[in-house]
Amino acid sequence: MSEHAFTPEDSRRIRRIFELALPEWDARVQEAPDVQPGSSLDGDVRVYPNGVNAAWLSMTSAVDHLKALRDLWMKASSLHAFADATILRAALLAASTAVYLLDDSLGVTRQERIRRGALAALSDHRDHRRHQRALTELTESLGEQSMAAHTSLLAQLREWEARADRVAEQAGATLGQRKNGLIATDCIVLAGQVTSRHETGRTRLLLESGIRSVWQKGSADAHGRSWQTMSRVRSRDDDPRLSASVSEIVTGLQAAALVLNQAWRIWDLRSVQHLP
Repeated sequence: MSEHAFTPEDSRRIRRIFELALPEWDARVQEAPDVQPGSSLDGDVRVYPNGVNAAWLSMTSAVDHLKALRDLWMKASSLHAFADATILRAALLAASTAVYLLDDSLGVTRQERIRRGALAALSDHRDHRRHQRALTELTESLGEQSMAAHTSLLAQLREWEARADRVAEQAGATLGQRKNGLIATDCIVLAGQVTSRHETGRTRLLLESGIRSVWQKGSADAHGRSWQTMSRVRSRDDDPRLSASVSEIVTGLQAAALVLNQAWRIWDLRSVQHLP
């Protein structure tokens, strides 16, 4: 796909993200996170570091997915109506998870952030343990040494899972919340609210609904579902195949970048000790 496939407005939006914002974000994730002693984030780390660590990892993941999309578009000169949406979905979810864990909205206490961080850790350890448990039969076939290491890992994951569950409960998570763990759609919804919180009226509504639409489209494409593609343009009147416009995909890029920018903004604000 050559550059002329983009409208001038699409090209402007792409360059603003790929040439200005992304290189700066990429440089930052190459270094260890900088959190000043006495800052708001430092306070979170001292109570429960997993939430802050998960937020940094999420921002790193979002940056990497956007870099992959940049390489696909600008170096390989290739744009895909469905596959690109799944890359954007991953970037948007990672950025939204960071916003969810770092959230500095009015009324969001440290205890609430600890609750969210513990639920994220609980989901992480639980999913990892289930994955490893499913590999037990294969591991047994590799010999006693492999099986011993596998058993030790499962025990460690159960311990980490139990600790995360305990922290979540102490931070106010209900039994139902601990069973569900971190819910991706909750992260997306809250990220939309945080990103649009200084807007009013129709602009706020468009921002929130736009972010959710990018998430829904990417999820449908990632899972090969049709429910989010029913309104798409058909290739020809008699062709069952569906297509997506370039502007539609570029809008997805902008949504992911907006949320990631919000995550960086919150990180920068909360990682600095503001008192003299």
